[in-house]
Amino acid sequence: MVKKTLKKAWNEFVYSGHLISLGAACIVSTSAIMLGIKSTWQVLIISYLTTFVGLLYNRYKEQGTDSITNPQRTIYLKKYFHFIFPIITSSVLFCIIVLLFYQKIATLIFIILLCLLCFVYTKYLKRMTSKIAALKNIIFSLITSSLVVFLAIYNSYPLLSFSLFLMWFFVFLRMVVNTIFLDIKDVESDKKQSLLTIPILIGREKTLTFLRWMTVFSVVPIIFGVLLGDLPKFSLVLLFVIPYSFYYFEKSKKKKNFYLTNYILADSEFILWLVFILLGEVLL
Repeated sequence: MVKKTLKKAWNEFVYSGHLISLGAACIVSTSAIMLGIKSTWQVLIISYLTTFVGLLYNRYKEQGTDSITNPQRTIYLKKYFHFIFPIITSSVLFCIIVLLFYQKIATLIFIILLCLLCFVYTKYLKRMTSKIAALKNIIFSLITSSLVVFLAIYNSYPLLSFSLFLMWFFVFLRMVVNTIFLDIKDVESDKKQSLLTIPILIGREKTLTFLRWMTVFSVVPIIFGVLLGDLPKFSLVLLFVIPYSFYYFEKSKKKKNFYLTNYILADSEFILWLVFILLGEVLL
């Protein structure tokens, strides 16, 4: 009975998007520590909810094609689809009420635009990847990295700060790696939609090679920031993403690791950011 309950809870956490949403909140929390910004419960919850409703809407609209490569997840999520609009409406209203209560009007406008972009991405922009290669990866990565800008606006942090740019760029690059990697499992459904993703264009092995080089390049903003004194020295702990990424790239080659690499290891990286940065802050 206990084992069955734990399995249900775990499936809920992974399949429903809570793992990714928690990762988004951890990205914001990690960014706050590195930039010396106060991270409040309001910012973390809004980051979580914005990500959650965006993912839920995306999976609702794409359940037909998603069922080809993610049948278990699609079946599991169907219980939500009957209540999707109340869930989205209540989540967005909660964010609006919180931001109005704390008189964060500029932040409110930004988060509304971000939510709209999430919905527009699913309904219109993603289709443009049939004409422009990897466009969906770039757009999704821009949306996620915009949470760093949301953090800055909420705390009145200078938007033209070079340290903010470096943090934003790092998040953007890591999300590009994450989304391209996850595209490997979606080749069949993406082909059905005529999308020009990297795995479709160059194949699985070349994609993994490209992602290894991309992973190495993705830590350049961190190294550059530390050398210039724009980011604290303990930021270097985030270089763990190189061996960590290489590890799950290699694990993904075996079909039996599909669930582990595509639903857990890849998206858990962002939660580990916070763990490593907290340890680095204490030890370095």
